Amino acid sequence: MYTVEISSNLIKRIFTALLLAPLVIYGLNNPNNYSALGFLLFFTLAVFEWIRGFRPRNPNAPAWSAGTITVFVVGLAYILIAMVGFFSYFPPEHDKILLIALAIVVAGDVGAFVFGKFIGGPKLAPRISPNKTISGLIGGIITPLTCILLFSLYQQTVWLHVSEYLFFATISLVGHLGDLLESAWKRFVRIKDSGSILPGHGGVLDRADSFLAICFVLGLASLNKWFLG
Repeated sequence: MYTVEISSNLIKRIFTALLLAPLVIYGLNNPNNYSALGFLLFFTLAVFEWIRGFRPRNPNAPAWSAGTITVFVVGLAYILIAMVGFFSYFPPEHDKILLIALAIVVAGDVGAFVFGKFIGGPKLAPRISPNKTISGLIGGIITPLTCILLFSLYQQTVWLHVSEYLFFATISLVGHLGDLLESAWKRFVRIKDSGSILPGHGGVLDRADSFLAICFVLGLASLNKWFLG
């Protein structure tokens, strides 16, 4: 029989999520200058956390070298391109794509946790993130697809085409890759969390790593459209 330990950290995570979720959902569902400033603050904090990981005050930070400078610059570009992607799709005429992406990320996180906790099995990338399992990755992709299917049935809408499910599965996979990338960065700079601004979660990079990866892909699409037509 499985038991789940309710730790104080888990309680903090739930409490923080319950406070932030309504604000984020409202901001995405009602784009205006105030919500735009809030999300701009989020990306500013993400940049700050990234820079802080390399600061001299971090005793475990890697020595500056060509490789370290490359990681530093590429990471900054990654966050800035994600910001471009976010604000390119922030206006309401883009049919709530950011809300859909957020829902996929949340459902994927829940599915990954449940499958990884109760099924377990082989590790996904033990040298990067020892707690992540292959079953968690599968659950993190299956769960949002199942939620989308149930929602379409509830709304009595036309069943989505296979290509659309593949699209949503790809979005979910990108989110999980973003999670691994953030874990790899933390190992590189030898820190446990990117920050401490979100009790139970760490920093904004810890909490929004998957969503940031999806925004990065949206940013690449936007830049491609602007420069190549």
